[in-house]
Amino acid sequence: ATSFLSNAFNSLSSEENAVSAALDTDYIHDGVVEAAAQIVNAGYRVLYLTARPITMADKTRQFLASLGRQQQGLAMPPGPLVTQPVPTMKALAAKHDQFKSGVLAHLAGILDPRGFAAGFGNTDTDVLAYAATGVPHTHIFVLDKSSRLRIHSS
Repeated sequence: ATSFLSNAFNSLSSEENAVSAALDTDYIHDGVVEAAAQIVNAGYRVLYLTARPITMADKTRQFLASLGRQQQGLAMPPGPLVTQPVPTMKALAAKHDQFKSGVLAHLAGILDPRGFAAGFGNTDTDVLAYAATGVPHTHIFVLDKSSRLRIHSS
């Protein structure tokens, strides 16, 4: 099965401060869990990617687990979580698109020789990283704060 990508925090949350948003159900995009379940049921695997530091990995996992409790009792599909392997201050100073592109380039051939099928994100750094890894622009989806999903156009 081919993998699809999801930014682990803000693509799922409509609030930029997703750590706080994880504690409040009002900030979770409607339909996120259901959409992810449908994608996985179609035979795709999920990879969660965030530019946040490894020190936030547990909070990120808690956030992902909380989504299922908040949206009709479903759960986000299982999948690896990739974070920056650096402390918080280094992660804040890093170029997120370069981190994400590097990780995805390394993982693309390992996870599936066909590469990644699609990417879901909410920032230009997500778009740049997915495009640099070979995800077609027509398969890069951007979710804005108002829960509108659009296809990235080059």
